[in-house]
Amino acid sequence: MLLTSVLVAAGCSNLGVQTPTIPHIIATIDPATGPIRDVAFDGRRHRAYLTSEGGRSIVEISPRSVAAKFGLASAPSGAAIDESTHTAFVTAPADNLVMAVDLNTGETTGTVRVGAEPQGAEVDPDLNALYVANVDDGSVSVVDLRTRVVKAVIEVGGKPSKMGVDPNSHRLYVANSSGGISVIDGHSHRVVATIPDDQSPRDAAVDPATGAVYAPNFDDGSVSVIGTDSSAVIDTIKVGAQPSAATVDSVANLAYITNFADDTVTVINTKTRIVAGTIKVGDGPQFVAADPVSHVVWVVDANSNTVTVLGF
Repeated sequence: MLLTSVLVAAGCSNLGVQTPTIPHIIATIDPATGPIRDVAFDGRRHRAYLTSEGGRSIVEISPRSVAAKFGLASAPSGAAIDESTHTAFVTAPADNLVMAVDLNTGETTGTVRVGAEPQGAEVDPDLNALYVANVDDGSVSVVDLRTRVVKAVIEVGGKPSKMGVDPNSHRLYVANSSGGISVIDGHSHRVVATIPDDQSPRDAAVDPATGAVYAPNFDDGSVSVIGTDSSAVIDTIKVGAQPSAATVDSVANLAYITNFADDTVTVINTKTRIVAGTIKVGDGPQFVAADPVSHVVWVVDANSNTVTVLGF
């Protein structure tokens, strides 16, 4: 596959900052029966986990190959990992459930009933909280990781999808594709700010190192950069066509944005907020996860049902 690097030399010269090297493709994996609905990352085991709707399974992948597959009772969508127990929490939109899967054994150890059409999921380990975005309800369910009981339901904007947790403030940033970005305080379970965004934001990736949130805007080919201290848009960066997901490698100072219609990933220098390069990947990149230790990045190519793996 083609790797194109677009280095912004003039910007680097003016700022006196060298743009980070961007990764290249190290593998392409054909992991599961499609469609693949999400990818989540386990920082303790340095593995990624895919949800396969067609295969009704969760698939564990190493940087270069499939490591294991675990069957599920319901067709999955979103996923989040509780690293302390090595448990995957997988949403089942058709059944309005979240399934808890023990990734040591592959067994489903329980289910939690949430709102209508749950999709995105996110974990805040310090608060023992699992957040679930309910698309049809316009709400977020808060589930206690220990008791697996819903302890709050929070109304947000229209069609909430992917989310991101700031580990410093314990605020949750919810991308509502028809209602801007909702900011939820993890302690009070209340919406403390709503950031206007009418360009169909699809994700919210938090960079705790710089205090910024990257929200790809599907409709206008841009990324809104939100300051965690101000809960306001502090920058807008042009990327590719139909950006749909984001992730941040805070150690490498890089953010990755998948551009669904371009079959590319835009790489952004998080220190300068300048585009460092563009990488050609598979057909329809839609989800992405990064390992800040190995700096491996997994990109789910939804249309080709493959995973493009990036690394240095």
